[in-house]
Parts: sequence; structure tokens; C-alpha cells
Amino acid sequence: MKVNRSYIASEDDGKINWAPNGAASYSVVNKDELNDFGEAPGYSITPKSGDSGSTAHLTVKSSSALGQAANWANHNLYALQHHDTEPKSAYAFNSHDLQHPAVDFNKFFDGESLDQEDIVLYFNLGMHHLPNTADLPNTVTTKAVSSMMISPQNYFAGDVSRRTVHQVRMSFDKSSNVTEVKRFGVKQPTCAVDMKSVAPDLSKFVGEIEIPKFPWNPSGSLQTNPGG
Repeated sequence: MKVNRSYIASEDDGKINWAPNGAASYSVVNKDELNDFGEAPGYSITPKSGDSGSTAHLTVKSSSALGQAANWANHNLYALQHHDTEPKSAYAFNSHDLQHPAVDFNKFFDGESLDQEDIVLYFNLGMHHLPNTADLPNTVTTKAVSSMMISPQNYFAGDVSRRTVHQVRMSFDKSSNVTEVKRFGVKQPTCAVDMKSVAPDLSKFVGEIEIPKFPWNPSGSLQTNPGG
């Protein structure tokens, strides 16, 4: 096998879908500061699988129901040059004008360089769900799982787990019986937590934006966010 490496130079190629069979991976690296092995340190970005759930993006293209209001949902991963004027990929009131939304994510992609720039990553934690009777009256969340992993890549000189103070060395005899457990002076932590003292007081919660989704409206009026 051979690893082929390439760089995404600009926002023109910043809309990314995960490769089939996990045959490609993506990383954010610093090419100007190589490590002792000549590798560019950074962080890898990968979808998690197995019990953590996989990721999905929108399968319907050119939806008349969405218009331009949800362009952030068309791919798995996006890479953009950072701008303080682009703080959000969408806005709650985008649905008020689908073809001319308050925030059109597609307009963020204007060909700017991603080479050694401060960048922003957007990733979709979507999932496909086939409704069944267990969804009545509300959709269950046991399978509604999607996650990402951001992990160091060529960032450390070696396995950082070897630095932990909680290492344990076990010795065995010829019959595979444990003869010694050495904890290197570390004591097992113990604590008692009063859960009442850390429980949130939800009665004082103040929502940022309230969007009508069901006939029942708890406040009787819509609440807007003057901060934008």
C-alpha cells in the first residue's frame, strides 16, 4: 500500500464528503513547523463509527422546500478561512425567505486561500432515520447518534498515555497468577458529590430564539435575538 498526500489549497475545494470505505482522512496541519521526524503536526478529523454512530449529509439536492436556507447540510465537512464576519453557517430565521436567507452558507466559499491560514471547520452530525412505531408519540433517541473525533496527529513525540501517573505494572508466576500489582505510589481517588448542589435550576433558563414548531407555544409570543 502507498499513502498519497495532498493539500486543500483554497475554499474552492473546501466542500468535502467522506471517502467510501474510509479510504481517505483529513487533517489540519502546520507545514511551517515540522516535528523531529519531518512530519507536519496537527489534528486529524474523522467520523466515528461503531457504537458512536456514523455521520450523514443531506441526500436531497436542490430542494424546493429548503431553497438556499440550509446549504450547510449538503456535505460532511467544510473548510473555510476564518472571518469574524462569518460567525454562523445559518440563522434561525432563514426559513422566512428560503431563496434569500439571512445567512447563505454558500456565499462563504469565495475561493480564499486555506494554505497556512486561520481556518474554520464545519462538520455535519446528521443521521438517516427510518420511522417506526417506537417513534410514537416522540422519536426515540437511542439510535439518534452521530459523532466526530478530533485527535492529535504527529503532534507529540510518542505515546502520551505513557506519561500518565495512573500506570499499573502487574507481575505473574508461571501459572499466570498475579504475584504483584505495583501502582508506583498512586492512590485510588475517592470522592462524594452532592448531586443536588450541581443540578441546574432550569426554571431560570432564558432561551435565545424561539421558533414555532408545534401548535403549542409556551410563551404565547415569539422571542427574537437582537444580538443577531
